[in-house]
Amino acid sequence: MHDILASAWTYPENLRDQIIRARYEKQNDLPYVPEAARILSAMSQASAELIDANDASKVEAEVRRMISWFREKAGPSVEQAIATRRTS
Repeated sequence: MHDILASAWTYPENLRDQIIRARYEKQNDLPYVPEAARILSAMSQASAELIDANDASKVEAEVRRMISWFREKAGPSVEQAIATRRTS
């Protein structure tokens, strides 16, 4: 089981390194982390912290507020911006 767990995190880490090298070879380096990537990273890191958090009740309300914010505010705002951009 340990081999599977170790592979489950080293596989994407190694793939990330390959992607970075491929971008470099094509002179397509990223001078900064794009906003969408930052969102995905931050969400996954926050979610990962909840694993084995014996008492997550202290942050449960805030987690629910964040989920609601993404569902009710962020998602619709991004969709509207995309729609506006497509029609202009």
